[in-house]
Amino acid sequence: MISTIIAVARTRYQEFVRSDRFFMFVVFFIVFAYMLIPSPGASYTTVRIMGHRGYYDSLWIAYMLVIVSQVFLLLIGYYFVNNSLKLDTDTATGQIVATTPVRGVTFLLGKLLSNFYILATVTLICFVVSVVMVLVIGEDSTLELGVMIMPFVVFMLPSMFFIAAIGLFFEAQPFISRGVMNVLYFFLSLPLIMDSKFDALGFNIIVGSLEQSLLSQSTPQGPSGFGINSNPSGDLPVFVYEGLEYTTAILVNRLIVIVISILLVLLISLVFNRFNPDMDKEHKLEEKEPNLSFISRGWGALVITGGKIYSTISSTIPVPKQFALIEIELKMILKGQSRLFYMAATGIILGQLLSPIQLSYGGWLWAAWILPVLSWSKMGHREIKYRTDEIIFSVPNVLKLQFPSAYLAGALSALILASGTVVRLLISGMMIELVAVVVGAFFISSLAFFLQSLTRSSVLFEFVYLTFWYLMINGMEIADYTGTIGASIENSVWVYYLIMTILMAIGAFVLRKRKVFRS
Repeated sequence: MISTIIAVARTRYQEFVRSDRFFMFVVFFIVFAYMLIPSPGASYTTVRIMGHRGYYDSLWIAYMLVIVSQVFLLLIGYYFVNNSLKLDTDTATGQIVATTPVRGVTFLLGKLLSNFYILATVTLICFVVSVVMVLVIGEDSTLELGVMIMPFVVFMLPSMFFIAAIGLFFEAQPFISRGVMNVLYFFLSLPLIMDSKFDALGFNIIVGSLEQSLLSQSTPQGPSGFGINSNPSGDLPVFVYEGLEYTTAILVNRLIVIVISILLVLLISLVFNRFNPDMDKEHKLEEKEPNLSFISRGWGALVITGGKIYSTISSTIPVPKQFALIEIELKMILKGQSRLFYMAATGIILGQLLSPIQLSYGGWLWAAWILPVLSWSKMGHREIKYRTDEIIFSVPNVLKLQFPSAYLAGALSALILASGTVVRLLISGMMIELVAVVVGAFFISSLAFFLQSLTRSSVLFEFVYLTFWYLMINGMEIADYTGTIGASIENSVWVYYLIMTILMAIGAFVLRKRKVFRS
């Protein structure tokens, strides 16, 4: 059994670390770490302990990097490893495994170990980054490797094991579709960071130690906090962190996290379907969704969805036919939803029309643009998902026809759900706000197409878009792609989103062009 678990883990790990996706993630992580560990003289701070910052020596830099990296990997790491079973299904490896005597629990434990290997590799990279930071930005560049590695081993590795287990648990459960689960996880993960009872990441232990060390040297001048703050780092009083004594209670806490992780996998193995499509919620949902395909006919192609011919495409396609193609793409975004979706959409649009303008151009708009996130998450890689990419990309003039139609349909779907707000803004003469809403709609389409063309997966878009949306509704002006927060209209934040929208649209087109030429 143990040899089988290791074999499953090794196969997945070796395949993953050789991929472009892993390389991109590592580069992104290093850039992220560099941004969130500002130099002592930077114009912002990210970790503040009772209104102080730590003296930049080996110990402080190591613990700072452990804190910010665990938050990053709790959110991103989950999406990073939450596709091992899906890949087995897509490549038919899972069906082969289903014909072998390998038990489901053995297979899942192997997947757990492979997920942990991947995140442990990121942890090792994180440690290397901390060493480089001590040498580059440290106020004391003396390396104390033995002291530095301890928080990574004691705190970060058990946390990575827990994230690996959570990712596998949610992926293996057969009751909720993967897209819905990804959205739910984004909001469920926040209590894991803030909850003081189940200290999965060890934050309470670390912060308690930091505050105790500060109190022995100085008096508090504010609360502790994490996140980007505009207060210059050089303006904060400095304390020297004296380190943490790794008591039995701390080690037991971290051991409990590992045990809970294993129990989660053992629990989900009881309902793991072993790649049986009849028990797969995701498979059943995909069977109900309309598939898009193009069949080349020399001078053009037939657009077929649901077995019906909707339009004929050629290099000299009339404008009405182009509208018909946009209509088809729009149907694929909005059709096939549950009755609850349509009831919610209707209620939101009515709310936009009947509520005061401040609420219509605010809460109701936010609700409208979170409702179809799972439909938007399929734009840009639907052909890959349904394996019709080779057919579609072989059609003449596909870049001039299908890409603009799908892109415009994405923006139109957002505007349809915001139609009540659009009408209210027109009546009120709020033209700049209306422009901001239109830019936001096209921003959503550009973001979806660019990220999903880049990664050939919906996961990154789901995470990035939900992050923008969550920060926006919590009042962060820089994340306001709707123009509804504070003084974002006066500060012309929508102009920056317009620039990003254009750049991402161009990037999506270039990526699409590469796919067409490769097919």
